[in-house]
Amino acid sequence: MSLLHESAGLQAASVAESDSTGETHPSQRARLYRLLWRWHFYAGILTAPVLMVAAVTGALYVFIDELKPIFYPELMLSESLSEASPRSLDDLMAGLLREYPQAKVLSVAEPPEPGQNVEFAIRLPEGETTIQTTAMVDPISGRVAGLYNQHDSFFGIVLHLHRRLFLGPIGRLLVELTASWGIVLLITGCYLWWPRGKGKAEALGFGVWRPRLRGPFRIVLRDWHAVVGFYGLTTAAFILTTGLFFTQLFGPGFNWIVKQTATTPSAPKSEAAAGRKQIALAAAVQAAEPQLPGYGPVRITLPTSSDGAIQVARSDSSQPHWKSPAFVDAYSGRFLALQGWSTAAPIQKVRMSIYPIHVGSIFGLTTKVLALLTCLALLLLAMTGVWMWWRRRPRGTWGLPPSDATTHVPVWLMGIIMLLAVVLPALGGSLLLIMLGEFVWFRVIRRPQTA
Repeated sequence: MSLLHESAGLQAASVAESDSTGETHPSQRARLYRLLWRWHFYAGILTAPVLMVAAVTGALYVFIDELKPIFYPELMLSESLSEASPRSLDDLMAGLLREYPQAKVLSVAEPPEPGQNVEFAIRLPEGETTIQTTAMVDPISGRVAGLYNQHDSFFGIVLHLHRRLFLGPIGRLLVELTASWGIVLLITGCYLWWPRGKGKAEALGFGVWRPRLRGPFRIVLRDWHAVVGFYGLTTAAFILTTGLFFTQLFGPGFNWIVKQTATTPSAPKSEAAAGRKQIALAAAVQAAEPQLPGYGPVRITLPTSSDGAIQVARSDSSQPHWKSPAFVDAYSGRFLALQGWSTAAPIQKVRMSIYPIHVGSIFGLTTKVLALLTCLALLLLAMTGVWMWWRRRPRGTWGLPPSDATTHVPVWLMGIIMLLAVVLPALGGSLLLIMLGEFVWFRVIRRPQTA
């Protein structure tokens, strides 16, 4: 979610005060509302810039598979107009190696849609080092359309901006802080949204279930901020939470837990080479296909050692339970084992499901559209929150809400804070820094001035 506007917070707090027992000072409920609103405000102000960047880049990356042929038609789309049958993968690989004799083929992916080129992941020597890139090969003519480097492509730049803001580890940590505090924004935003008033507008659902389209501009902004935030709450929680698995602190921490609590079976080995020739790609697919879950094009990963096995898996990895590569003996063509989802522990299945949930591909087009709408909702929330604050701040000031040291924090709220601080290390670390800053400000800097 993002920010709630100052006057909206004070107005809602006054509503809470009306439920008190006639006291002239604000009730504890009103003080708690103001406390959570201040957290919502400050967290939103600090995370809004990164949140807007992440929302825009995330919206672009949701449809990467659909947009790549549009951005790079000369590489992704076949130029062959004939209705001839596509060549075998072995013929295409032989033609590729004739054009790039020093290339080392790592994997081959059948095209996801008819009329698209086959992807060959290859390693090429470049001076004293090697580079890894993708060769796009026309399945009809066998012509190499060109090399596609994901890292230097438009979508590689989008992904780098989305994850690191072009700032390396510092940017990655900023993104993690934004995702962590974004979860706090969702929790506090839900509390602030919760209907409390009994006015005519609230009875009609305005500002709660539907936004107003007419009226004072600040009210219209507040309605769109609150209502869109409510409807996007669930999907935004999924996107922010799954995004943490690719961050600087939370991601490695979760992977460490997986390694400590679940074992991964070792990959099967091929029989001793002993001068035997590696089987054709078609033979590997034929041996693996009956064992693979799901349907559609496959990706063949070639072994990197003499006793390694060939892996065959579905190219479509949006379905987590399809992530089960079949291992085939590279010399005899014998099916060896099916691993991945079928042999994974529950916590490993969680990790395998994270990416398709995060990018919205887990249930196809429906969830991709939901992911896109959620990204747009997060962008709208950040923009309307900043807009409300900027319009309503007193001229010549920042309009930041004052602190209230007399507010008693309930035990249940302290429990939630402690839990989030432990689960989200970036959030916990930033809270410690905030507490340290408050201690220095009130005990070291302001106290001598007051005295």
